[in-house]
Amino acid sequence: MVCDMLHPKELSAPTIHWSSRVYCTKNFAYAVRLASGPYNEYLRPVESFLLLPDGCVVLLSEREADAMQELACEFRLKGSASSSQSPQLMKLCYAQQHHLSGCISPFPSLSLSLSHCPAALPPVSVDVLVSLGLLNGDTSFGEDQVAILRTFMTGKRESAEELVGMRGKQSLLPRSELDKVINGML
Repeated sequence: MVCDMLHPKELSAPTIHWSSRVYCTKNFAYAVRLASGPYNEYLRPVESFLLLPDGCVVLLSEREADAMQELACEFRLKGSASSSQSPQLMKLCYAQQHHLSGCISPFPSLSLSLSHCPAALPPVSVDVLVSLGLLNGDTSFGEDQVAILRTFMTGKRESAEELVGMRGKQSLLPRSELDKVINGML
């Protein structure tokens, strides 16, 4: 899991109870293998991921996501049949927006067998969305995400500052949901 490679160790499990369903490809972590500094300094942005039928997600590098899109388009042109068991290529921003709006309708994603997008996508679980948001340096979370955020971050100001800081989003922390959770106000 990508969370186990974070520095300082206060950002790793079990200090923060990250979702156990978040994985990454070797290519997502590739920049880190060559790095001599902390993993956080070389962490790729959390943007695209594969949602697997069992609810697990696999974080992808930008190049991998582009290659998946190209592959999906080739399948569409060939008229390959889509399956509800196909992994879904998704963007974090759309998954968050879809979850926060409470929609049950499909949102922009690509089925990897892709003749069409399935009518019903498997939901991205709240603990996975919170984990992805924290890895992305997000500080704003929906009402139903706050309960999970509390289990991850209550009383962990230094960890929160490190997570937000590794993405250059320190200015977003004050008065955010994350700030309120770490201070016990939510």
